[in-house]
Amino acid sequence: MKSRIATIVLTQTAGQTKRTAAVLSLVFCMVLVSACDRQAGQPYVITGELTIKSDFNVDPDEINSRGGRVNLMMTVRSGPNIGDVLVQRRWIGIGSRHHFGLGKGDDIVTRIKAKTDRIYVTALLDVYDRGGERITRSYVGWTRDALPVGSDNLVLEIDNAYGQADPRKVKNFPVGGWYSPSATEEAPPPGTAQINPGARAFSGTIDVPEDLRYAFRQFVLYVGAGDDAKATREFKVRARYDTPSFPLNFSLHLNQTASKGSKVIENPKLVVAILDFDGNLATAQDQCRVSTPAPVAPGTTDIKLMIDPRKMLEFIMKRSSPAGGEKAPQKIDASKARSVTKGRIELADELKAMVSGKTTLWLTVRDAASDALVLVKKLSAEFPQDFELRETDTMSGAAMRVEGAFRIRATLTDGDPSGSDPNTIRVTSDVIPGVGATGIVIRLEKSK
Repeated sequence: MKSRIATIVLTQTAGQTKRTAAVLSLVFCMVLVSACDRQAGQPYVITGELTIKSDFNVDPDEINSRGGRVNLMMTVRSGPNIGDVLVQRRWIGIGSRHHFGLGKGDDIVTRIKAKTDRIYVTALLDVYDRGGERITRSYVGWTRDALPVGSDNLVLEIDNAYGQADPRKVKNFPVGGWYSPSATEEAPPPGTAQINPGARAFSGTIDVPEDLRYAFRQFVLYVGAGDDAKATREFKVRARYDTPSFPLNFSLHLNQTASKGSKVIENPKLVVAILDFDGNLATAQDQCRVSTPAPVAPGTTDIKLMIDPRKMLEFIMKRSSPAGGEKAPQKIDASKARSVTKGRIELADELKAMVSGKTTLWLTVRDAASDALVLVKKLSAEFPQDFELRETDTMSGAAMRVEGAFRIRATLTDGDPSGSDPNTIRVTSDVIPGVGATGIVIRLEKSK
């Protein structure tokens, strides 16, 4: 679905000033070198230039000038799977013309040629907001066909929005994610460390519902192993993923020790995944966590964890409220829940061809004065469509009392209702006086 682009701007607190200054300084340094990243006379596994599809309207130089940044993660693989990664590298704050070299030096070229004579290349591009705090858009690109090791002058186009491509319908789609937690990183950016992860202790897959995969890239994912799923400080090993790509193939290694970790794990442990909005494990109210139902033996490689999105989704939407969700809705007994409003959703003819099988319609009820989120309902993208909103329509399942005037917000998106997907149409109704209103008509159309 293509439509008008929704822009997210996050304000900056005074306490973030020093961190932002450091980030901008780092971005400036990286922009200076990103235009010519490879060194003459050095052998590489692959060299080339990155281009960005013009439809995406992404100009890294212009974004950098506004205080944002564009980060890049690339991998070289022997096959499309995440387990096939041979080389990976990231750049912080690339410029509009980015020439790259991956796998530098005779030793690494010789080592890779001993494993394979054909390679695949992938790229993940993240666009950060002003201040560089959060991702607003993500795009990907990959080679459809294998290339000879040592290829020069590859032109790799970033040609898909993150989550847009159907892996079943495109050629050699990168399976399992866009970077490997097990592969050693080549030439880490300034201010970051290169760490040898050590022997693998646990590995598996972490996922969220498909229609929310993009939304959860905005969060920090922690994965750990310990005796108590809630005692994060006691985890024997722990890894952090700042921009997780779901489904995520994770690995926990013995050198990824927590504060009281050990380089030897002898007994079975619980493996825990934690999605955290602010990246601070000490603030539990903005977290979703899931663990294996029972301890698993060291060396287990087929762990599967699915994160329940309901609590986190409501937190996202409250944070996206201009009022910050300051007015807390009152929980009520479900047997006392009322019908709040009834109406009809219509879609402009000019947009009907843009609706795909991945498109979803979200309806939310927000307090007219504070814009606090009260109700959420997910519907199929079928138009025209009659709707009813009840006080039981919440992601958590708890009924919420709707008091006074409110507005209905309709969001049509291929991603999540917070608006982080750039291809989103959102319409907010006029103020509705109170519970019981019927005959409401909301028309989704392009802004004029």
